[in-house]
Amino acid sequence: MTQLLKWTDTQKNTTLHLASQVPDNNAVVSMLLPRITLPRETNSRNEDSNTAAAVAMRGGDRASLKLLLKAGAELDHSKFPKIQPA
Repeated sequence: MTQLLKWTDTQKNTTLHLASQVPDNNAVVSMLLPRITLPRETNSRNEDSNTAAAVAMRGGDRASLKLLLKAGAELDHSKFPKIQPA
């Protein structure tokens, strides 16, 4: 499990990022969080500078977002890409 938690993809998404972006996946997020021992792991940023909490928020998964915030995850709106009007 330790290796799984330290894994990243080519965009620097961690297992927690990937679990957080899947709607209604809070069971997996709640399974991963107790195994994360360092705050920097909860708040690691992907290539787009988004934390797992930011990914959960963007995906609309409120249950996962609540779990992440309760665990001390940061939500940094300044890192979100600006949306250009069509």
